[in-house]
Amino acid sequence: MPARTGRPKAGPIRKDVPPRPEPTLEEIGSTFVATAIDPDREARELVAACVWDVFSDNHEVIFTDGRRVDLGSFRGTAGFIAEYLNAKLGSDFYDYMDFYMGSIWLRGRADLSPVYRMIFGRLKREGSDWQYSFPRLGLVDLRPLRDEQETPGGAREWATYSPSESFARQRGEEAEDAEVEELRCDLDDAYRREIEAARDRPPPTIVAAYHDVFRHDPVGWPPEFEGNP
Repeated sequence: MPARTGRPKAGPIRKDVPPRPEPTLEEIGSTFVATAIDPDREARELVAACVWDVFSDNHEVIFTDGRRVDLGSFRGTAGFIAEYLNAKLGSDFYDYMDFYMGSIWLRGRADLSPVYRMIFGRLKREGSDWQYSFPRLGLVDLRPLRDEQETPGGAREWATYSPSESFARQRGEEAEDAEVEELRCDLDDAYRREIEAARDRPPPTIVAAYHDVFRHDPVGWPPEFEGNP
């Protein structure tokens, strides 16, 4: 397999040149050339994507002594997998984008149960365990960071203090607080509805595969609502 030396950089966008029209199906068919499937590469990348699903996506792998196996963030886990495969291949063929978000583009086209069962089987033989995390959208309030960056370094606040400006800023912050709280409530409501719907459906493929290997559901399934009642 030829080594991939890097991704081409996009050139500057010229606003005076109209974009090309999208190719038609006939045009695509006239230039399409079927390539042979590389079974080793297909299997390697499929297993790697499923490893990301197990070790990332907010799930937890628990080692024999109770420690959590942390491969990093979503991007960090994908980068770890890419570096491992590159070391095995002796190339720089993969980068984190090849495995970022795991099998998200594959799970709708293939049954990944056998791959998950293989991974969980190895974890079980090593005495490790796995905890499931139901997907949830969160809200991060970056206003403290914004305020810290906007505060002039070394400025003496009392020298520039304005009661009217301070009052207006306080009223604005109260309005922002109300908006943030409303959005948090909306996200909690959506999360609760998703959990209720999930409990009425068959478990996700990854949870069913865990059950096949460990003969019981993982911690975290069925999901429970965590938040304000």
